[in-house]
Amino acid sequence: MSVIQDEKPGRKALGQASVWLARLRADDCSPEDQRNFAAWLDQAATHRAAFETVTAAFDMAGAAEDRWPRTAPADEEAEFEPESQAPASRRGFILGAGAVAVAAGGVGWQAAFAGTIETGFGERRTVRLPDGTSVLMDSETRVREPWLRERRLDLHRGRISVQAPAGGKPFRIDTDSYAISGNPIDADVRWENGALTVSVVRGALSIEIAKGGAIRLIGGQRLLPNGMIDQPMMSALTAWRHGQLVFVDTTLADACAELNRYDRARLIPAPDVAGLRISGTYRMGSNVQFASALEQLLPLRGQTIDGVIRLVRAAGQ
Repeated sequence: MSVIQDEKPGRKALGQASVWLARLRADDCSPEDQRNFAAWLDQAATHRAAFETVTAAFDMAGAAEDRWPRTAPADEEAEFEPESQAPASRRGFILGAGAVAVAAGGVGWQAAFAGTIETGFGERRTVRLPDGTSVLMDSETRVREPWLRERRLDLHRGRISVQAPAGGKPFRIDTDSYAISGNPIDADVRWENGALTVSVVRGALSIEIAKGGAIRLIGGQRLLPNGMIDQPMMSALTAWRHGQLVFVDTTLADACAELNRYDRARLIPAPDVAGLRISGTYRMGSNVQFASALEQLLPLRGQTIDGVIRLVRAAGQ
């Protein structure tokens, strides 16, 4: 992670380095990813410097800490892979993150058909549906599970990652204005304040619009709230699945707003610094460490009053 102002050089390299850091820390990082990363490093000395900067700042911001509460029993296995092939490191992380697996049968059967499920502030939860679909719910997300064995989920608000295995019929995610379906599905869906964002990691999705019309997305594509489709770096977008947030040339105001979804120590940038742009990889739930890192990287200082961290320009800057 690194933080820079608009007029400083290296913004592109710092953004790329932030994405590479998230990719290399992912459980599914492949040998090809590592070779591509090595090639990127060799392209320019600035790439090495940028990666050293983002790595140092990531550590400085408390990246090694696990701040997610353990809510699942130690001997309960919670996975986020529909075919139950998650490596040990993935299983350990999700258990540490407080994921909850819902199994068919017994108490799990009752939970699977309980209807509405809601996560609280800073909470994430993984739910297993009867057909083997895994749904990772982000902070302050509300969904309603299907009745019986219908391959469907209602997303009332928030963000989810859905990994639905191939089945007899497409899996469907409904919001107030959209019906999203695919067979299989590996995608993130965000529905907040009437705005829809869909990122397809693998496979293909069809998005039906209540007012009429449909949109088709394939792996690597993202539908933005304004209706545009782009092809961003998916490892950066899905880093939240692993408890990280990746910012690439993001305003300080937007970065703070996203970080505040996971930590009660609120980050409030002063108006004259809110437009500064940052690139970096940060740990969710580490706002105090984030503010400390900014003090080392930008002419800023944090003022903490009643749980609010106000980011202001340092004296003389």
